[in-house]
Amino acid sequence: MSREPFISAGMGFTARGCFDIFAAAGGEYKAVDETFPITVTNGTVSITFTRGSANVDYPKVDAIAIVPSGPPVIGVSISPTTASVVEGATRQFTVTVVNDPKNAGVNWTSTGGMINPTGLFTAPATTGAYSVTATSVSDPTKTASATVTITPPPPALALSCSGLVCTITPTNIPSGTAYSITVTSDGTSATATGAVP
Repeated sequence: MSREPFISAGMGFTARGCFDIFAAAGGEYKAVDETFPITVTNGTVSITFTRGSANVDYPKVDAIAIVPSGPPVIGVSISPTTASVVEGATRQFTVTVVNDPKNAGVNWTSTGGMINPTGLFTAPATTGAYSVTATSVSDPTKTASATVTITPPPPALALSCSGLVCTITPTNIPSGTAYSITVTSDGTSATATGAVP
């Protein structure tokens, strides 16, 4: 009887310990084929065989094969993942696709507004939260999405003057809003800047 632990030190775990080869093979001079799932990092796998505590026969290893479990999984990521866009304005989104053997790219969709094949999003004229999604052409189950918040445009300002007194409308401008006002009279201009108190 031969008992031999099969240790895969490079993967950080024991794939087979105290292995009774005779029992596994079902008799003498019979081969045993074992399969272990592993994760390969940086293209390297370290495998170590260590003699068991029974101190008996060494087994014979005829071959070791590392076989990919399947094709690489396509991955899709989008940037930015969140954005704030004013009504009617545009925002460019970019996409990264990995492990696509066809290099087929993505299809862009949005729940509001419009987005063109290059990822340029045009905001709708309605405020709210919307989604922009990039879907892999090669594998439509692989997608990435971004959340877009549509905000109203800033209020249009009007300036009316009577003599040396000027009034800005609307008057409900948020506190802290920066302003720059230029007044021209008889070819002479004067500019005032500041922030709404």
